[in-house]
Amino acid sequence: MGKGKGGGKRYSPNDMRSMAKNPNNPASKAAADNRANQLNPDAPAHASSRKHDTSGDETSDSDEE
Repeated sequence: MGKGKGGGKRYSPNDMRSMAKNPNNPASKAAADNRANQLNPDAPAHASSRKHDTSGDETSDSDEE
C-alpha cells in the first residue's frame, strides 16, 4: 500500500511560515527578491505586478465630471 496521491510531507501553516521567514532558506531570499523587484519602478516585475496603467496619471479617474 502506498501513501496515495501526492505522497509528500505535509507542512503545517506554522512550519511553512517558519520556512519562509528563515533567512537561511533559499525560498526566503527568493520571496524577498521578488518583493523588492515588484516595488522597484525600474524592474520589469514592477509593471507586471500592477493591474492598471502606471503612467503616473492616477488622478484622471477622480477628476471626471
